[in-house]
Amino acid sequence: STFCDQCVEVEITSSGGAMDYQPNRLGRFTKVGSFWGDALPIFQNENGQYLTADPNSSQAIYYLIWVVADDADGVTSGIKNEKYAFDGFNCPWDLPDGWEYKDN
Repeated sequence: STFCDQCVEVEITSSGGAMDYQPNRLGRFTKVGSFWGDALPIFQNENGQYLTADPNSSQAIYYLIWVVADDADGVTSGIKNEKYAFDGFNCPWDLPDGWEYKDN
C-alpha cells in the first residue's frame, strides 16, 4: 500500500460499549488486500470482519472514514471513525479517539 504500509496486523480492543455490542468486530486484523488502486490496506479479523474504508469515502477529495464491516466494501459497518474524515489519509492506528459503535 502507498499509505499505512507499516503494519500487516492491527488489534482492535474495547473496554466499553463496543465490547458489549460489537464483539465480533474486535480482535486481531491481518492485511488481506488494498483499495483505491493499492493506496490503502484492507484488514480482516478471524470473524470475517473487515477494517476498511466506508463506501462514502473518496480518494479524490482525501475524505476517509475507517470502518469495521461485514464486507470489504464497508457497507454494513458496526464501528467507525468519522472524526478525522477530512484530515487526509490517516492510518486507523493513528486515530486516538472518535471511534463509534452501533448499539442495536
